[in-house]
Amino acid sequence: MRVGVAGGSGFIGSHIVHELCRLGHMCTIYDIKSPDSILTKYARQIDFVELDIMDKESVLKNIKDEIVFHLAGPVMGGFKSDPDGCIRTTIDGTLNVIQACKKNNVQKLLFPTTIYVYEGQPICAVSEKTQPLPYSIGLFGMSKLACENFIVKSGIPFSILRFGSTYGHGKSSNAVNAFYEEAKSKKDLVVWGDGVRPNQFTHVGDIAKYSAVAISAPPGFYNLVSPEVTTTAELAKKIAGIFGVNVIFDKSKQEGMFFPYVRSDNAVRELRWNPISLEEGLKSLG
Repeated sequence: MRVGVAGGSGFIGSHIVHELCRLGHMCTIYDIKSPDSILTKYARQIDFVELDIMDKESVLKNIKDEIVFHLAGPVMGGFKSDPDGCIRTTIDGTLNVIQACKKNNVQKLLFPTTIYVYEGQPICAVSEKTQPLPYSIGLFGMSKLACENFIVKSGIPFSILRFGSTYGHGKSSNAVNAFYEEAKSKKDLVVWGDGVRPNQFTHVGDIAKYSAVAISAPPGFYNLVSPEVTTTAELAKKIAGIFGVNVIFDKSKQEGMFFPYVRSDNAVRELRWNPISLEEGLKSLG
């Protein structure tokens, strides 16, 4: 099968391409930067098209695969430095991809999005059945939620894949990667506040594996989030123990936003979602 991956040179995108190639698919990467080095092994299965999703003419001309993953666009951090530009790129770029899929008869569009669409929920746990609260969501989550709605109403068969905090080999801004690189350099780990914020860290290998499974799954919404809960302090202590460094608590800094527990009921039922543990994931980083 020919699968197109917009944003296939990025952290998660490159791992999804790697998994698709491992399964025997032919892939086309659409991105403004060249493919990641982890894909060298599958070079014969990969075509690369330098493409900006804001270039509507180029998107309509090039994106015409049987299946399309759309990961292209700014990451969460960019919404702080350039909110207007990030909103335009996220929404207009997605609309261009949708039009290309409709014009070129793409069989299915898979849209990796974010659990930040659940931001502001006044409940302890959310699942794929939980309705987002638009007026409680930040700009990043709101932009992604708008794109989800555009895709649902487009008439194209779809799967919406909501990712959480993802770590693994590559350029990730995840706390796991940040702590791991610091400790590897024999630097003490600094935790903001008391480090009691609960996190559901998910390995990028699981994200890639089950994103590929979603190709043949029923259309719908899937939370690809580990069920394992680890506080920031617990994470720091685990990684510090591996490298023999100390954990320092900086009480002058405020911890990040607390988030409700994210369940993956639909992903478990339809994709057989069964991610690896954090302990296994940390071993894979070595």
